[in-house]
Amino acid sequence: MRLFRGGEYESAQLTLHELLEFAPLEARAWHLLGRVLQAVGAHADALGCFGKAASLYDDNQDNPGSAMATVPLAKLLWSQGDQEAARAMLGLLMLRKGDEPELLALREAWERQEA
Repeated sequence: MRLFRGGEYESAQLTLHELLEFAPLEARAWHLLGRVLQAVGAHADALGCFGKAASLYDDNQDNPGSAMATVPLAKLLWSQGDQEAARAMLGLLMLRKGDEPELLALREAWERQEA
């Protein structure tokens, strides 16, 4: 996440909270929020986030990657400059639902932005 890597912890925290408001089962978002909180010294809160992430990953062990592969998280990663992770997540989504119009449109939009 670009904001986190750039030391913009407050902005990263706000962005992750916004994401988690409409996608509370995003294990990777909980993990990232834990990293942000850890960086600012909120260790108890960070541990809570890591625990939530671990719980969500465990809940989806029958379908590896399902907890972290969602369109909202892929879009967040892309907007934060982590195109590699966003593309990987989009690839996972397309394996499951490759003909979904939203996924196809997202892939085309990202390809245009890189051209």
